[in-house]
Amino acid sequence: MNKLKKIMHEIKWNVMQNHYKKFIKPKSKILDVGAGELYVSKLMQDSLKCKVIGVDIIDYGTDFVEHYTIKNNKLPFKNKIFDVVTFNDILHHVDSKGQKQLLLEAKRVAKKIVILED
Repeated sequence: MNKLKKIMHEIKWNVMQNHYKKFIKPKSKILDVGAGELYVSKLMQDSLKCKVIGVDIIDYGTDFVEHYTIKNNKLPFKNKIFDVVTFNDILHHVDSKGQKQLLLEAKRVAKKIVILED
């Protein structure tokens, strides 16, 4: 990851973490939907002292945290396996039908959903 992109992710996380600390307890198991290169997922894991697993429709070839690929808007996990599912500025990349599918999948695999969209 280039230096500029890393700095941008760190700035983004510095803003996000204040909101997440209100909703996520230490040692929670988190699914980060739309995790991209997983760098923010890693910052989330370290800062919140949680286990974070990232998912995206593309495998970016990074391994900052455990990760999986989303296929057909289906999350490859059992019911209620996560304490929290996060969506960080990604839902606008998905059409309304896909958004509905992803949100229903998040509801299926998590006890709580946190969405940050700008």
